[in-house]
Amino acid sequence: MFGSEAGKLNPQFATMFKALFSAVMRYLDSRGWADDGSWVQVIDEPLWQHNETLANTLAIMKLYKEVDPRIKLFQTRWPGGSGEVSSAE
Repeated sequence: MFGSEAGKLNPQFATMFKALFSAVMRYLDSRGWADDGSWVQVIDEPLWQHNETLANTLAIMKLYKEVDPRIKLFQTRWPGGSGEVSSAE
């Protein structure tokens, strides 16, 4: 998916991704769902403390928008920001 540099997508992956999600949007359009039914969550509760995670997530988000700007992006983050889960005692 990603090349040797954070946020740099493999060109073959990007081409296949665009073909796939263009077909998804055509399907949603054919049903009248494209404007309201095209929500995407790229990664669940990422830890933004790593620049590589942020760069890679932003690259995928931009790719979705290149396919169709109507695709809505939903993104969460780890609630505490640290990414560590403490066990209940």
